[in-house]
Amino acid sequence: MRTILSEEAGGVENLGFSKVDAYNYVQHSKKALIESGDSISLLKILQARQLEDNMFSYEVQTDELNRLTEETIDSFCWVFDTFLKFVGGKQPITIFTDQDQAMAVAIERVFTTSRHRLCQWHISKKAPSKVHCFNIDKVVRGLFYHCMSKCDTEFEFEQYWNEMLLKGKLHDNKWLGDLYLVRRKWSTAYNKDVLDLGILSTQRSESANNGLHGCSKATSSLVECFIGLEKLVLTWRRAELDEDFKCTQGCVDLKYKGSVILKQVSKVYTRKIFSIFEKSFMEGAIGVNIVNETIYDDSSTLYETANCDEDQHGKRWFVILNISTSEAECSCRGFETKGILCKHILRIYIQRNLKLVSGQYLIKRFCLNAKRGIYLPNSPSMTQSDSKLVFRNQLMRFTYDLSLQIENCQPAKELVMTAMNDLATKVEFLVMEGANPISQTTIDNNNSLGDLKDPPKKRPKGVSNARFKGHWEKNIKKPRKKVVAKKETIPEYNFMDSSAYAQQPTPPTNPAYFDSQEDFDLDLSFNFSSIPDVFKP
Repeated sequence: MRTILSEEAGGVENLGFSKVDAYNYVQHSKKALIESGDSISLLKILQARQLEDNMFSYEVQTDELNRLTEETIDSFCWVFDTFLKFVGGKQPITIFTDQDQAMAVAIERVFTTSRHRLCQWHISKKAPSKVHCFNIDKVVRGLFYHCMSKCDTEFEFEQYWNEMLLKGKLHDNKWLGDLYLVRRKWSTAYNKDVLDLGILSTQRSESANNGLHGCSKATSSLVECFIGLEKLVLTWRRAELDEDFKCTQGCVDLKYKGSVILKQVSKVYTRKIFSIFEKSFMEGAIGVNIVNETIYDDSSTLYETANCDEDQHGKRWFVILNISTSEAECSCRGFETKGILCKHILRIYIQRNLKLVSGQYLIKRFCLNAKRGIYLPNSPSMTQSDSKLVFRNQLMRFTYDLSLQIENCQPAKELVMTAMNDLATKVEFLVMEGANPISQTTIDNNNSLGDLKDPPKKRPKGVSNARFKGHWEKNIKKPRKKVVAKKETIPEYNFMDSSAYAQQPTPPTNPAYFDSQEDFDLDLSFNFSSIPDVFKP
């Protein structure tokens, strides 16, 4: 930044400040943010945001010492319960975490209907240090990674897993045994019935992961973390608005302009989702071969498909197509997990010359009109105040999006204003009649900050200022310390004096002869057998 400013000013000498002055100014600005205390300063910012934006909500939990709570089972349960309240009680379909025990217990207690999955990236990172033959045997390592994400059925997983244990002689490996017990949480073969959008790890988005690390670090204050997170979210929202604008600018260029299916889907999906669908369509048209066709029942046909580059013993996928309704189901379960038709089903669509994709396969969350309309959940777990908060937020979001659409169209503005005036008159009549009385609701702004204390300073889990080291770099042994024996001073004595001779010390033969226990030449290499089970870092 200083270099850019110096170029604009015509040289460093014209800036009027030195590099030290710039650093001092930054540090002074950071201290000013937390002048009244880190926690209290954060609460003040949250209150200010709530006054500026009615859709902004927050809650704070403190411990018995009036400090912000740490990462425990109870605190995670509170976070998840608060999250559910803000989203209207709708639980996530799938949630990915690392192998944190406290978070796993909290998820089981709060997200009772969600599918808890373990991050495959963390498992892959640990594998070379837990199973040493992975470093030298590519076949065994390949079988392990196939079990993670390439198996379509539980039977296929068991086959590859047993083959891996047999070839690597790993039946007695404790880490693999513990990992097998929780296989339903990390292998895709056991999660083909739920939507996960193809996500396999918590680091699904490189921009999200790097962005979060960029806006905060181990030495950052709470205020710095929050402000950095705000800037990151603002960047995401701007990128989303840019993408929304691009989706409204004409039609997408098709790779195969003669396809009626591609023309239909290009008008429904967003640009990004359509590019994924188009890739799957082209892979099905060019790379998938129909091996066999069998009449399944009166209205359905069973198709056996395979990749064109596979031999007769290659992997097979089976598709059942209902001719009358165009409904299809594939053994790869691609649509069930990713929400987009797989290349095998699209290959059958092409074979049968089907012109359109059935509406049930066009999920609204991927469509151009995904943000249209108001969604008001009707969950029995929601309280009256929760439902009012959700309704108010949804209504403001709907009207805001509508105002953006009509801001450049005068007839649309007049139409909306006329409709809103009519609506306001009807609503006022209903309120006066008492058909739907409206009561004023207040949100706890935590106006009474009290004597809120800052949380204890400690290193966050898994966070370090040091550069991350790879597996081989971690195993490099440090040079051993040289063993230096302590020179013992022998006092002078008279050889002729028998009493002095009797008092001479015996040469030491025990470890006390050295300066300390660290002076011993010990093997400090890590004992992998002492590592806890798969859930512990």
